[in-house]
Order: sequence, then structure tokens, then C-alpha cells
Amino acid sequence: MLESKTDNRVIPENTEVLGNCQNPHCITQMEDSLPRLYTRNEKGVCRCVYCEHEYQG
Repeated sequence: MLESKTDNRVIPENTEVLGNCQNPHCITQMEDSLPRLYTRNEKGVCRCVYCEHEYQG
């Protein structure tokens, strides 16, 4: 029987899926399979989960 591996990544509860990260060096620019995840801080600013670049949408 095959055992399934569990994904242990923790995604913060204030995470949003937005458009592409504008940082040309962000991992999401090279890896199409990664979701475009952003966290919103208490001031309402969204930052990329992977590179911390501020979302300009």
C-alpha cells in the first residue's frame, strides 16, 4: 500500500491569492506551479509570501 506524504507548510490565516509578483527575482517568476500568495499586515499592505515584495495591484 502506498503511503501519502503530508504537506506540513503553514499558511498564515491572513493569506490572499493575488496576481503575479512584480519582483523579477521572486521564485514565482520561475516556478509556474507555485500559488501567488500574499499576506496583508495590519496597515493593509500586501507582501509576497516568498520574497516579501510589496504588492502593487
